Amino acid sequence: MDDCQGRLYYFRVPDNWTKEEKLDFLSEMSPRTVEWRRLRPNRHHTWLVSDTEAEFESHIPIGSKEAKRAKTEQVETIFRTYSCGVQTNRDAHTYDFEYDPLAKRVHQFVQDYNVQVALYQQQISKPKVDDFVDVDKIKWSSALKQHLKRGKYAQHTLDKIKTSLYRPFTKKLLYFDRILNHRVYLLPYFFPNEQAEAENRVIWYKVGSDWPQFALMVNHISDTLPQGGSQCFPFYTYDEDGDKRQENITDWALARFREHYSDETISKWDIFTYVYALLHHPDWRSRYAADLKRQLPRIPFAPDFGAFSQAGETLAGLHLDYETSEPYELDWRVTRKPISYRVDKMLPQNKRKSEAGYTVY
Repeated sequence: MDDCQGRLYYFRVPDNWTKEEKLDFLSEMSPRTVEWRRLRPNRHHTWLVSDTEAEFESHIPIGSKEAKRAKTEQVETIFRTYSCGVQTNRDAHTYDFEYDPLAKRVHQFVQDYNVQVALYQQQISKPKVDDFVDVDKIKWSSALKQHLKRGKYAQHTLDKIKTSLYRPFTKKLLYFDRILNHRVYLLPYFFPNEQAEAENRVIWYKVGSDWPQFALMVNHISDTLPQGGSQCFPFYTYDEDGDKRQENITDWALARFREHYSDETISKWDIFTYVYALLHHPDWRSRYAADLKRQLPRIPFAPDFGAFSQAGETLAGLHLDYETSEPYELDWRVTRKPISYRVDKMLPQNKRKSEAGYTVY
């Protein structure tokens, strides 16, 4: 239609429609009878925006890329900086539940990699790295290939083996190293040593839309996680040698919270635990679900700051000390015919439909 040139229009069917219902609708619809909605992109160049976008944008940003890049301390976010979790790109080599197997595996990896570096440096006419490297012994990534080209040798140093959060409530030992790990991001400035692990706290936040989002309080290096990744928001940051500890909650955020609640006793730790509670609030998560798939969280002012801050502190304690917490007393009930979860047979997704419908084995 001439009047539609240069414009986008959209019509949304119910989310719970099946494929067959959508196809039936398309076969019967008439473009002139559909109530089209004109799309206009927002400032993030997103065309399909949520109904709560304006409300979500009015809240305080937890962090931003602009704030991370800013040279001034006067940034209008809650956290001054944040970082992705560690991305190893070779989990099988750098993670393990046990110390000795990990140390042995890393030692072999370092030897194999250093041989490759030496051989490459001996080449008078440097070949393309992809044509040169041995892919049978080493799992390469773009960063590791760059280290090879620059002649950077790896070292096997046992003090680089650190406790990490590989998955929620799943600790593993990690060989934390700028060469063996594909990307360490800013984590060396969050947990440079054991002292930092003892005093620092980080909100490990799962981003993206493929996995359910979550927030978990941690005191160790955390994995980047698959399917969208993760972001880490620390209370403290340090120099890489562990000196010059700084609070990561901005003075701007502290002033905003004190002004809004007319309470000069609010501390940055109070704001930290308040944020943690908000990230778990079911109404907040549900209301802004569409916005959170595209952006970092934005934090509103709740009616009762103290209640949220205290709840966040309690929740953080449970999440940090889950290994030593008292087990919750379960109410055991035995049925006459106990349910068996034994798997006798598994079929591919496209083989699961039978004449009687879908059968789950």
